[in-house]
Amino acid sequence: MALPLLQTVSSLVRINWPFIRQGVARNMSSNAIIGALRTAGQAGRRSDLLRTIRYAREQKQYGERLQTTSPTAIPTRRDIPLAPHKIRREFSYLIDIVGTDIDTGQTVTRQVTIASNSILSKAVAEQMALDTIEDDEDRYGTEDATASVSNIMQAGASGRF
Repeated sequence: MALPLLQTVSSLVRINWPFIRQGVARNMSSNAIIGALRTAGQAGRRSDLLRTIRYAREQKQYGERLQTTSPTAIPTRRDIPLAPHKIRREFSYLIDIVGTDIDTGQTVTRQVTIASNSILSKAVAEQMALDTIEDDEDRYGTEDATASVSNIMQAGASGRF
């Protein structure tokens, strides 16, 4: 079985994985992402960075396709992308929560990860995230929240914790 992406690139690229994902989410070009990393003195090998950016774009595209599926539809295992790193359970759902901050009254977006050993429908994963927000108000500080699954990953060759 092939090694997961983040085990095949330099440690400098692994450390910058969150920044790369954020750059892709903001539709930055590869050159802009690499340039920003170079300016900060955090760039690794260009080939590693380009592979990582390509992978992040594939994950983003899967998330965009996921938005158009029915809330009750259950995705098939072969369609869910492999995680580039170890994850807690067999499947990991990244869910965007949009709500009102209790302290400031401003609209905020938070992310919640739901881990499961079975494939869940979007509606079930979103409800689990909303339950998590309601159960731990001190941590999240959000009310009147809505949830939207932004991505799903399954454990790859690196396995689970």
